[in-house]
Amino acid sequence: MNSYRFGFMGLTHSVVLIELELRRRLEPLGLQWRQSRVLDALHLAGTASQVELANTFSIKPASMSAMTERMLANGLISRRPDPNDSRRNLLTLTPKGEALIDQVHEAWREVDALVAEHLGEAQAKQLFDSAHDLRRSFGAKTPKDLHSEEQK
Repeated sequence: MNSYRFGFMGLTHSVVLIELELRRRLEPLGLQWRQSRVLDALHLAGTASQVELANTFSIKPASMSAMTERMLANGLISRRPDPNDSRRNLLTLTPKGEALIDQVHEAWREVDALVAEHLGEAQAKQLFDSAHDLRRSFGAKTPKDLHSEEQK
């Protein structure tokens, strides 16, 4: 094992570099990378509240609210009152938002491929698996959790 003063620093710097690549690929779609995650989550779950999305992505509610307003203004999502709880609103994809999903996934595949190009397939798979394991160990949710909660 390599000896680094602080191992996580290489991880966080790598994340910044990967995020820059993702931003470059999403820019032609008019999307920020966090917005692409929301589109994917709503694509998987069908509907979700702002609070559920903020919790899923570890985003502050105020940041989620601002992002929601931008996405509403851009016609990517719609908002309607929750018929079971008048205190909350449900978000869904609009046809315009749904039309971007394939392009978002293609941008994500390109970034995965870029990582594999730099590390090799086996090491990239190990990195991705370790990253998912780490996320789970911290108790973070994923968009699939939104979908499975909806099924309950």
